[in-house]
Amino acid sequence: MVEEGYGNHPVTGITWVGATSFANYYGLRLPTSEEWEKTARGINDWSYWNGLGMADSNATNFLNSGDPFDNGTTPVGFYDGTLHGTYQTQDAPSDYGAYDMDGNVAEWTSTPSSRNDRSFIRRGGCWQWENWDARYTRWDEPWFEEQNPTNGFRCVRDISTARAQWLKEKLRRRRPQ
Repeated sequence: MVEEGYGNHPVTGITWVGATSFANYYGLRLPTSEEWEKTARGINDWSYWNGLGMADSNATNFLNSGDPFDNGTTPVGFYDGTLHGTYQTQDAPSDYGAYDMDGNVAEWTSTPSSRNDRSFIRRGGCWQWENWDARYTRWDEPWFEEQNPTNGFRCVRDISTARAQWLKEKLRRRRPQ
């Protein structure tokens, strides 16, 4: 059941098992930690989407960021350059067009922890963490059944090599020179 007004917000409070089950049901999967980071960083080696040393409050949802949803999640794609009332967002996709990679919810990956077989890597920071934790390189290894209001996920699907080349070329043409 979706709480009224949250239909476009990310799923939260989900366990790794729940996220994996959802993805599998739809023929998708959770990304590996490496895939997640590559999608977030794109072609650069930045820890934050803007290349600066800290998350930007007009492009990332983190604790005390001052956005209209400061004590919770923002709608998916909220940081798209739109003016929301008096709050101006920046258009902040990764080089691959993915939004909300460095805040909002910490995202489960399919990569198991090196510590034990009951933990999996979660990436990206969340709305409940400080701005220095809302970064692409942020990760932790919670227990796979942890149900935390900051847990979320994104799904990926495998594509053919030809389709991957087509997407790569399309993205290359989209980038400013």
